[in-house]
Parts: sequence; C-alpha cells; structure tokens
Amino acid sequence: MLRFRIDVQPSGACLLSTPVDAAVQFDSLTIALASARVTAADAEADIEIWMDGLYMFVHQPQGWPRRITH
Repeated sequence: MLRFRIDVQPSGACLLSTPVDAAVQFDSLTIALASARVTAADAEADIEIWMDGLYMFVHQPQGWPRRITH
C-alpha cells in the first residue's frame, strides 16, 4: 500500500513526501493532495497530514472516494 505524508507550513505551503522518499513543495493542501492522487494512480493509499501540531490520518481505498477539504 502507498503512503504519503503532507506537512502543512504556517504559510499554507505543503511539503509532500511520496512513497519513494522524494519531497515536493506545493502552494496548498489541495494541490498536494491532487499530486498524491496522481502519483498513486487512484490506488489504495494512506495519507498522513501534519498541521500546527495536529496529526490527521486518512485511508483512501481504491479510487480515492473520500473527499479531503481544507
């Protein structure tokens, strides 16, 4: 199963860590999540989101049916 980590900075910028340990910065959580979904090709994945000391975990089944909004 794929695993992603998104660190949301106070500015709103996000650092997306992918399953191959690459890290890419995006301007928003929405764009980071869209990139993760493309990378996963809609395959089942776990997503960890860290923001202001808050930890959120989302499991996306095949097709990514769960909507995550910010």
